[in-house]
Amino acid sequence: MIWGNKRIAEWAKDNVDPFTESLVNPASIDLRLGKQYRIPTIVGWSESFDGFDDGVKLVPGGIYLLHTLEITTLPDNASGILYLKSKSMRRGIEILHGGYGDPGFSGQWTMTVVNHWPYEITVYPGDKFVQLVLFGVDGIDLSYRQTGHYQGSIGPTG
Repeated sequence: MIWGNKRIAEWAKDNVDPFTESLVNPASIDLRLGKQYRIPTIVGWSESFDGFDDGVKLVPGGIYLLHTLEITTLPDNASGILYLKSKSMRRGIEILHGGYGDPGFSGQWTMTVVNHWPYEITVYPGDKFVQLVLFGVDGIDLSYRQTGHYQGSIGPTG
């Protein structure tokens, strides 16, 4: 079952850093953009560009790795899916759906973002960018803490 705002707020106080009560929605929690990004190169992803306080300009057709400001820690009995905020979606931005977190995942979320708009779009650190929807998971005996490649990730992880 999808978690509601009361359960999300209770969980988030100790498992979302930094946490602000205003991030909690009726059935999700907003996560904001962090300050680093990466771009594709001929051999993979660039090193992280740091501190884009003036925003990062997403060129038409451009693909980027962005990350959340918040570090989240999912419990062993819940999983999460990231959805793009409708404000960003209506601007022609898409996150290629790798926004799934297994039970026990802890870290900043990396998002592969594409600008489908015919114009440049600027996004800023601290923008509410995605919503994390949490739901219960039954009958598991493994945690991402045991199996996860991206456990503890900070910044946009390629």
